[in-house]
Amino acid sequence: MSKAITKLSAMERLYHRPVWYETKKLEARCKEIGVDPPTFAPMDNNVVCWRLPPLEMSRGGIVIPSEHASPHIKGILMAVGPRARDVLFSNGIELGDIVIWARFSGWELKDKTVSAERADEFCVLKDRDILGSDDLAADLANGRAAYQLDDKTGRYCLTRKMLGSRKVQKLRALAASTTNPHEAETARRLADEIK
Repeated sequence: MSKAITKLSAMERLYHRPVWYETKKLEARCKEIGVDPPTFAPMDNNVVCWRLPPLEMSRGGIVIPSEHASPHIKGILMAVGPRARDVLFSNGIELGDIVIWARFSGWELKDKTVSAERADEFCVLKDRDILGSDDLAADLANGRAAYQLDDKTGRYCLTRKMLGSRKVQKLRALAASTTNPHEAETARRLADEIK
């Protein structure tokens, strides 16, 4: 009897691992909704998203029964594979962003959760199934991000405003006061890129 208990506890240990957040944004979002990141890392161009719970009321105020509620196509980006990382990050989508994906894409997975708990479902998708991000749209609207035409390639590239005007002043002061020419050049270049 004791062997069965020790085997069970060893099996349980496989599912209980320390929680690791890849970014601060992902950690903040996970703590906000009360969900841990998945226990596995996706491979290739796969991504893992946490599906938002279905809506309980329509815009007109009609209550939607749970049997008739359609699953959300919006969720939080929790983990990305190596090839998906290149595609999504170059398009401005980061871990922890609220993303929107194609309606009938991917498959559902319940990882470490009971289906009765808050409808916690992870969706495993391909990177090409992600259509957009609410956080990227907010950054574009606020001016923290912008698409600029690259002269060398002739393509639009996403640029983000990383530092405020006070940091620009500090970079210019550093460029004027340093004796290292490489450090001065880097500080000047960063200050010019931020404007």
